[in-house]
Amino acid sequence: MQSWSSARDALAPLLEKYAQVEDGKDGALYPFWALVKDDLWTVDSVHDLALTSRGRRPTLESLNRVDPSGGLREDDYALLRSQPHVAAEAAAGLLLRYFYPLPAGLLEDFGLHDLLAGRWADALRPQLGEAFKDRDAIWRAYGGQKMAGIGCVADGILSAFSDGKGPYADGRLPDTGWIAYVGDGLSGDQRITDGNELMAEYQSAGRPLRYWHKPFQGQFSFETWAVIVQRRLRWGVGEDGKWRREFLWILAPIPSPERESWPDDVLEALEADTGTLHDDTANYRPGDLDPEERDTTETDEDAYKRLAQAAEAIPR
Repeated sequence: MQSWSSARDALAPLLEKYAQVEDGKDGALYPFWALVKDDLWTVDSVHDLALTSRGRRPTLESLNRVDPSGGLREDDYALLRSQPHVAAEAAAGLLLRYFYPLPAGLLEDFGLHDLLAGRWADALRPQLGEAFKDRDAIWRAYGGQKMAGIGCVADGILSAFSDGKGPYADGRLPDTGWIAYVGDGLSGDQRITDGNELMAEYQSAGRPLRYWHKPFQGQFSFETWAVIVQRRLRWGVGEDGKWRREFLWILAPIPSPERESWPDDVLEALEADTGTLHDDTANYRPGDLDPEERDTTETDEDAYKRLAQAAEAIPR
């Protein structure tokens, strides 16, 4: 347990440096109290504190006056002290989720350099190559959600799941080996909601995600870390058998969340990516792939000219 005043004075410069908080001593109130709500942090003398008008948190004046002590729950504290690898896993997950890309000097300022031995990403779990019978087994080991194709395990880091027997036509791009991952939504035109919204956020931030793959009659494995280098909209067939517009997220595999390890072609693709949606549904139609959907008012010659013009317009 540490007093509020000591926690406040330790947090203040970190908040000002890494969270752009104008007054770190005032700002320290929020993380100090938020962990209580999450049942991760205990504070004594709570009944002596005056709360704000909505009762969400104590007033800064009462915290400074009472100066209560706060700290991790005793069992959690004992776990982290006795098993440094658990502390390293927790710290690395928080760094990737909230402090990415990693600012220079952060590990030293947070007192984490020795714990993470200079390679913070190695402490993350699950590890590359870990395999599980099914999604339920992944959930039992690492928590989070266990159904959606796009979602997070318990550490809050995004995962994209691809099942070779599933309803989505995921695949690999020729030559590059990059992953063409179909977005969230089984039927009807897909929207930037739910899993697609999370993917868009990761694309915008250039943040690494976990890619899991289950080949036909195989097991789910954490196959690779990946970053989203492009988002396209194409025609596809939904679970209801009807044509619809679906997102295609282009994932580039990377060896680690540490940017220094990423191949040059991935860095170049990220640099070129403006976050623009490449809409392939305007120039191509379901009838170009499915004879039953052909527009009978368009001649074969006109269809050929339209497709040729569309192909010529693709940047090289």
